[in-house]
Amino acid sequence: DVIFVKADAFEAPTGAVALEHSYDMELLEPLPGAGFVVEKFGSPRPGHIEISRVAFSDSRFLRDPKISSKTSDLYRKWLHGHGEIYGLSSLPDDAFCVITVDRDGAGRVALLAVHEKHRGAGIGTALVRGVMDTRKELRPWRVRVSSGNWRAIRFYESIGFKVKSTQTAYHIWMKG
Repeated sequence: DVIFVKADAFEAPTGAVALEHSYDMELLEPLPGAGFVVEKFGSPRPGHIEISRVAFSDSRFLRDPKISSKTSDLYRKWLHGHGEIYGLSSLPDDAFCVITVDRDGAGRVALLAVHEKHRGAGIGTALVRGVMDTRKELRPWRVRVSSGNWRAIRFYESIGFKVKSTQTAYHIWMKG
């Protein structure tokens, strides 16, 4: 019922509503010797859905009134099959990172979430650097960040990511 369109310009296609402006960021060489040990989970931990819902309260899914009430189900389904889930053994339910591999062999941070009570304590840095250390064969590393999420942009820039391009996401509903 819906078409999701990404465009490199800010001009909306006919009948579309702009839902998200984002930055595509890239890190060519991760910092060496991260030394953080991460654990790969076979499936999402109990707290991951709630953390992702809070961490991504500005997502395009929540901004689209036709699907905003279904975001918990969308996150749950997405987490069960979208990528590899990593976490810190000491905080298995309070922080996690989902990675995917792009067609060209680049690693992609698809989702990073840290419980609010742990933000600012270096947990996100430890997690991302630990994943990069574990998956050394993946180069470069990429992430897409909402242009309004200044905290995430500053975080990724602090570990060496640079903005490579911008994009706008649109939803075009086919019915109603």
